[in-house]
Amino acid sequence: MEKTKELSLREIQLAALKIMEAFDEFCKANGLTYSLVGGTLLGAVRHKGFIPWDDDVDVGMPRPDYERFVELMRQRGNKLTDDLIISPDRGNGAVRPFVKIMDKNISIPKGHRSISEYLWIDVFPFDGCPADKKKANKLFRKVKRYRHIIIYNSFKMAHCKGIWKLVYIPYSTYAKIYGLQRALKKVHRLVTEKYPYGQAERVAGVVWGIYGLGEIISGDSFEKTVELEFEGKRFSAIHNWDEYLTGLYGDYMTPPPEDKRKSHKLVAYVKENDEGDNQ
Repeated sequence: MEKTKELSLREIQLAALKIMEAFDEFCKANGLTYSLVGGTLLGAVRHKGFIPWDDDVDVGMPRPDYERFVELMRQRGNKLTDDLIISPDRGNGAVRPFVKIMDKNISIPKGHRSISEYLWIDVFPFDGCPADKKKANKLFRKVKRYRHIIIYNSFKMAHCKGIWKLVYIPYSTYAKIYGLQRALKKVHRLVTEKYPYGQAERVAGVVWGIYGLGEIISGDSFEKTVELEFEGKRFSAIHNWDEYLTGLYGDYMTPPPEDKRKSHKLVAYVKENDEGDNQ
């Protein structure tokens, strides 16, 4: 009889680390450039590993390398390994404008904290961004509108609290009428056509853009990378990681107070055999 075991936060972190190791190995074998980003990069700098309360991994790739990675995955049937599958970022089955690498052996109950049924790491493309702050802010505002449409296409009223229950019906109705695939196409066109990577002075993870102007970095950020320690391993990071982290978090070496520490609060399960060993 098939049994499942709920993973602890630390076990979730170590399982995500294995996905990251497989991604890193593939990128090195195929000459692809990437960097730890967001909280994962912060964890590498401040903790030499995961932020203690964090439960996910984020990496970024310059758009040309990202597109090559997506194409290589397509040629492999959207599989990084037999156990690691790739979610699409466009076309049928896409729910976000970036890819997720998922471990099909570790299940995640679907809910407002997750749109994936398996444990994942996120791979974000970095695109060109205008150097002028007013123009950049206008770009991020446009992306934000599409991001809300994308989110509300997978959001459920049961996940809403307080006043958000009142706005759920009009927001979600509009989002579904507008259409998920239409919004994904709009985002992709917006970030790849107007400010092509390699022609812009600045770059950012525009497709999701939750940090806005704070995540904009110089256009040559990915041209030179360094290796940083992360959970006893070495992973790639942009050479100007201090500029990037300062833009995101300000004084990033000072941990936030306990009530400001955020995570996905994931619940994850792994299959066990009859003897209780993980398969």
